[in-house]
Amino acid sequence: MTTQFPPWQNTARAKQQAILDAIPPKWRIPGSISPGSEVADVTGDYIQQFLSPREIAITNADAVVITEHTTSGKWRSVEVTEAFCHRAAIAHQLVNCLHEIFFDAAIIAARKLDAYFTEKGRPVGPLHGLPVSLKDQFHVPGVETTMGYVGWIGTFEGKRGDRRAKTFKSELVRELQNLGAVLFCKTSVPATLMAGETANHIVGYTCNPKNRQLSAGGSSGGEGALIALQGSPAGFGTDIGGSIRVPAVFNGLFGLRPSTGRMPYEGAANSMDGQNTILSVIGPIARSVSSLRLLFRAVLSEKPWLHDPLVLELAWRDSIELDLRSQIESNGEVLTFGVMLHDGFVQPHPPVQRAIKMVVDTLNRLGHRTIEWHPPSHQEALEIATTAFSLDGGEDILSQLSLSGETLLPQSFINSGTQKNASQVAALNVRKRQYQKAYLEYWNSTTQLTGTGRPVDAIICPVAAQAAVIPGHFRDVGYTTFVSVLDYTSMVIPVTHVDKTLDRNPVQAKYLSEVDKLVTLDYDAVIFDGAPVGIQLVGRRLQEEKILTLAEYVQMLKEQISYLQQSTSQRSNSRDSQISSPAGSSATDQLAQSTANVARSTPAPSVSPEEIEYQLSPRSELHQHQRSHPEPTLSNVVSAMGAAIPDICDIRSPDEYYGQSSLVSFIQQCTHTSANQKSGRVPTSRSTQPITPSTLSTTLTEYPLKCYLSRDFSLPQRRVADWLLGIYFETSHMFYPWVHRESFMTCYEQLWSSNDEETPNGLPDVGIGGSGCSMEVFHCALNAIFAIACEFSNMPVKEKQSSSLMFYDRMKGLMSIDILDSGNLGHVQALLLASLYLQCTPYPRRCWNAVGMAYRISVGIGLHLSRSCDELTTLEREIRWRVWCACVQMDIMVSMTMGRPSMTRLPCKIPLPSPVDDRCLSTVTQSDAQSQAGAISHNQFVYENMRLIGILGSILSAIYHSTEADTGKGPLQLPPSDGQAVMDIERALEGFQSSLHPGLRWDSNQAEDYPISKTDSWSELGQRYCAEGCVLAACELIESLSKSTVQGATAAWWYGIFYLISAGVILIAVETNGTVIDGVSSRRRDDAWNSCLQTLFLMVDVHPSARDYAIALNGLKQQREQLTQPGKHAGESGADTGQDGDAVHNVARDIPDGNCHYSAPITAPSPLLHGWDFGLDDLRLSHFLQGIDEDFLFPNPP
Repeated sequence: MTTQFPPWQNTARAKQQAILDAIPPKWRIPGSISPGSEVADVTGDYIQQFLSPREIAITNADAVVITEHTTSGKWRSVEVTEAFCHRAAIAHQLVNCLHEIFFDAAIIAARKLDAYFTEKGRPVGPLHGLPVSLKDQFHVPGVETTMGYVGWIGTFEGKRGDRRAKTFKSELVRELQNLGAVLFCKTSVPATLMAGETANHIVGYTCNPKNRQLSAGGSSGGEGALIALQGSPAGFGTDIGGSIRVPAVFNGLFGLRPSTGRMPYEGAANSMDGQNTILSVIGPIARSVSSLRLLFRAVLSEKPWLHDPLVLELAWRDSIELDLRSQIESNGEVLTFGVMLHDGFVQPHPPVQRAIKMVVDTLNRLGHRTIEWHPPSHQEALEIATTAFSLDGGEDILSQLSLSGETLLPQSFINSGTQKNASQVAALNVRKRQYQKAYLEYWNSTTQLTGTGRPVDAIICPVAAQAAVIPGHFRDVGYTTFVSVLDYTSMVIPVTHVDKTLDRNPVQAKYLSEVDKLVTLDYDAVIFDGAPVGIQLVGRRLQEEKILTLAEYVQMLKEQISYLQQSTSQRSNSRDSQISSPAGSSATDQLAQSTANVARSTPAPSVSPEEIEYQLSPRSELHQHQRSHPEPTLSNVVSAMGAAIPDICDIRSPDEYYGQSSLVSFIQQCTHTSANQKSGRVPTSRSTQPITPSTLSTTLTEYPLKCYLSRDFSLPQRRVADWLLGIYFETSHMFYPWVHRESFMTCYEQLWSSNDEETPNGLPDVGIGGSGCSMEVFHCALNAIFAIACEFSNMPVKEKQSSSLMFYDRMKGLMSIDILDSGNLGHVQALLLASLYLQCTPYPRRCWNAVGMAYRISVGIGLHLSRSCDELTTLEREIRWRVWCACVQMDIMVSMTMGRPSMTRLPCKIPLPSPVDDRCLSTVTQSDAQSQAGAISHNQFVYENMRLIGILGSILSAIYHSTEADTGKGPLQLPPSDGQAVMDIERALEGFQSSLHPGLRWDSNQAEDYPISKTDSWSELGQRYCAEGCVLAACELIESLSKSTVQGATAAWWYGIFYLISAGVILIAVETNGTVIDGVSSRRRDDAWNSCLQTLFLMVDVHPSARDYAIALNGLKQQREQLTQPGKHAGESGADTGQDGDAVHNVARDIPDGNCHYSAPITAPSPLLHGWDFGLDDLRLSHFLQGIDEDFLFPNPP
């Protein structure tokens, strides 16, 4: 007997099959798919078994990393799109997450984007080539929208014959395409949209990828499941009662519920359209906060208020983000949070309570404040929402179901009954307004409890009472619905996972309500084990920028919490465990007790999203590195480039000296006031805790065989090592050719050879890689090169830092130099490579000492005389001379950046290397090599750069150290002789420009001819000329760095950041001191300033400190403008955020006024570097610039 199905079931089955048919045959999983009871977790390795290594590398990247590659041309849009289409196809076959598949159209769109980039040389927009998925509420031309209703198949929102079917475009779709996004699929939703689970008659039930016996949540459950399986880097859902947040938390994702009026809902399908008591909102879902920020900010850049009448004209507000980051990073300023463990109606499951406690304990231990949150009853909010969702008596939902005759699935919510009349709707709206008012007053009243003079910054609470949901058992929406009724901004932050050993089934004799009983009985620690658990961070209305910034901060803590949890699990049975607790204390208590120790340490590295899948930093070695360094005090630390960057504790002494050419001194020199006298502070005493120096070993020993088995001689996998060497030689060696590449590579290849010979015969004496180079010295240099390559690689920042530090630690362990004996050429090269790496670290003394030791050894072995040694071959003579040139170069560079006298006697004739390629040196005679010196070569840059080093040395000696005894001059009070020196330097620079090799010369038509007076008087005209030249140079430097950064043509990032900071401070000084600069227009200065900040933000991917520098510089400029131009910024922050004016960061005013002259040299501790103990890892120049009195930096002009 043939089973007869209702017509709507046949329609649904046909649609279901059409979705599967849209998957290319090559992407279909062969054979039958194991059920969830057999294979529960299909994330990670399981889904990746169907993908190629290249597809895995691409799809493991988040939206920010992807756009960095696609907008720069490193990745082709079509390659990225195909990878995500493939992964999305696999994901749908595993968990039923897609409603519409349009891969072919997406690939065509991606090809067009690639063609545009090839032709124009620039991306279409900030989302260029980024695949984006959409909840099946958004209309995409050529694609159907069913919203889970069978009756909508083949129609436009249930209207048959409507011409808009498959042609209409939602506003969000239009904006995303304008931004360069590639739309490739739409995800499943529950029919009605009113459900905490995702199921419909078309595609069936959407399962949780982490455990397919659990729910993915709803109603944006398809988005949650797809993104959790990394079938999409990011997507957009909708939320009226928790439909973004519930899927986000159940799938371990970040989700943003903005207030109404920020995202364009125009043209999107919806349930109960016209119900305005509580509006549905659009928000992004992704795997990182930065990805949410990227999408949210990009959509706002399209000015959606011009196309959607309900969107507020409110662009992204940088000031809110910058102010909050300043507040977080300021000494003495704390954040305050209201903490709601439960709402008095439903008790959260044990892992949810543990997640909140983990975050709260960490915040408290970092000095932030938390208070118990007891607001107006959330039951009131739930009743308001329930009434609002049933104003039409269920008419809209029932009418859509009647189009096909399909039945209502049990997971869907519908409250049918009597429709409410106008009076009843009005009364409900009044009730809602009164509740909002009561909640607002309670929030404001917390000012009396926080102790900060302002109310709490945000609320921390559960997203849902349930840690996970067995299909058909979603019970409660109270923790999300109150946010919707208040129209507050809310953010989901994943924290941990259910642990059946920590989160045991509760024994509860008394329940808060009947729903509480059902929720409690639903919990099963064994079934839920491994399920993601998160928290909800809630801010007031229209505080999206603030909540995203706070979430980013909490995400950082969350990563450290995850590492702590992992460490706790690993060490729980170890006798040597560093985490101790009283007998009988729980694992949660252990976590709380140890959080403070981990909050400042580096989190465990994540797997690289690039093709280098090998984990460079083994976990055991990372733990050893973390234990080997004492916890930083963050007081008075500077980077190896002479900039104030508190990060990792360096070896310090109370009399650390940073002279006038350093960046620390440069900022101080904008004033005529004595730092010590004006501050009125007593210098902070230094820590007396003994710190063991770990820079260089001072013993000369022979390595026994067992030493070669140590970790210091270990190598990464061959392909990883080759990859790192390739990066070094492509990005660094041409600027610093301190080793002979051919000899080095010969020795390197020998490391992988099975030949018993230690080194090949006949190698030249060129130090590293040459004859006589010991294995420990070669490995020392090799690890230094690996560390440098990591800094130039495109690895994620955290992995980059941990990997480079690992190689640096190995390098230190191999240094075997006795400072009382003579070293050799290889030792000098290794020290130079070490100093090059140390420039990007917060170890200024190590960098200074490494350069000094290399210089002394080089003189001791006669490198400065090697040009005249006839006993050496041309290659050996040139390499030795080049290393000597490198010693002089690094000596002058670190002396300038740290403001100290150089070891090189200045002025002098600077040694110049031969501009000849290495391959030529191996085959030609000296006369042949010299005859080729005029030809362009890879080493021409080094030759020209050394000429500039000579001019830099003249600046150092003639300007900063011309009269060492005369330290009483003000920073701008130069004597006549110094004025003449400035003009002499200007002539030298012009001479350099005119004689530069044609292959490196810039366009001579752009060079401006400035006449230089030959008078010896340091006149006002001369000073003005120099000021204009300084500002012009700052603008040109920023313009050049901005262009090269966009093109990916920059060299060492630490120099780029250093130059941008210096140029930025110059622009601040000229703008706020009232200096008249006729030669550089104000518009050009403004453009340069904006480019300076933008370029620093672009450099965040290479080092996170760049963001802090940008924030600090911008904050300093704004603060100074508030003093010199009152009212310019008045009202902006308060109007945007709804906060009181006192919530804005206040600059310390404890430095008294005065007109004392500045006195150099500067000896630390300086008041500028006072009080940096903030307890955070990466809060850098922002403290330095924003924690001081602007009058001290930039006094008002007379």
